[in-house]
Order: sequence, then structure tokens, then C-alpha cells
Amino acid sequence: MEKLIYCNDGCLAAMVAIINKSKKWNLFGVSEIYGMGNADYKKKLFDFDFIEIVPLNSYDGKSYVCLNKDNKWGLLEVKDSETAHCEWNLIADFNYDSMDSLLKEMKIDRKKYD
Repeated sequence: MEKLIYCNDGCLAAMVAIINKSKKWNLFGVSEIYGMGNADYKKKLFDFDFIEIVPLNSYDGKSYVCLNKDNKWGLLEVKDSETAHCEWNLIADFNYDSMDSLLKEMKIDRKKYD
């Protein structure tokens, strides 16, 4: 099982979330691009697993990824860098008890994202 994370209308995902043998999620970035929407995602972005990953994808250059680590939620911002690799930054640490409280404090309307 995998989830694609994207922030533009390109044919290449910025990241891929993949469930591991422990039934937790790992987040991978692009490691090699072959062209025509084909790439390898072998670059693990965090040294730990996630209980849940919820992409909030958009086509307008900025997306978010809600990350649940040890039953606390954090937020990753993914921005189009006009290259094949998007920029990303953890903008909210793992301090939130729910994804809804995190999104409310960050003033992000979930309905605006895929």
C-alpha cells in the first residue's frame, strides 16, 4: 500500500508513503528520476516510522502532509521548487493530540486539498 504526495500538476510525485512490515508508514523522497513520470523513491526522509500519514495534496505549488508519530500529530509543508524535487519542511512538531486540532491551529482548511 502506498500514498502519493504531490504539490503541482506534474506527473512526478514529490514523495511516497509506504506501509512497512510493522504496519507503520515510512516517507520516501525521490532518489532517481528516469523521466516521463518514472522515478525511484529510496531516500527515507525520517529515521522513524509513522502510525498514519495523511496527504493534503494540491496542484497550486503547496501541499501538506499530516504525520502521526507516537499518537501525536505534526505537519510537513511541501512546496514546488520548479525542479523535479519539491522542497519540504516540518512546520509543526509532533505536539498535537488530533489532526483536526493541528489543522485548526495552522489555519488549514482540509476541504481545499485532495
